[in-house]
Amino acid sequence: MHVVKVELGARSYDILIGAKLDKLGEEMSRLRVGTKVAVVTTPTVNKLYGKTVLTSLAAAGFTSMPVEIPDGEQHKTLDWANAIFTALLINTFDRRSPLVALGGGVIGDLTGFAASSYMRGVPFVQVPTTLLAMWTAAWAARPASIIP
Repeated sequence: MHVVKVELGARSYDILIGAKLDKLGEEMSRLRVGTKVAVVTTPTVNKLYGKTVLTSLAAAGFTSMPVEIPDGEQHKTLDWANAIFTALLINTFDRRSPLVALGGGVIGDLTGFAASSYMRGVPFVQVPTTLLAMWTAAWAARPASIIP
């Protein structure tokens, strides 16, 4: 796994680059977050990678659940963000419970919004599954002051 350190003083973080979804739970256990995890994804991505991700999280001691959002840009709405909030509330997720965005750009955007809004912000882990989503995730992570 390749590590890129983003230096932001007290808000510094690492970006891990690699194709090791079976190591996600192990890597997340280093984050010191809550043990309940919501994996926001699409039905298509869930069929491809969901079992690997949920198994990895369980092996690391996390209790996880998938939250499926239909494929497509048209589902990047407040109604679908509300569906995420509802799933979190019903399952008693708290401020330490991370959201994992497993998928492309729509999932990354929607999950990032939900993570920043739920209980005034919860941990957010982005696991992009397309090249465009990887680029978008890297670009979105940059501080606004250096975006041209």
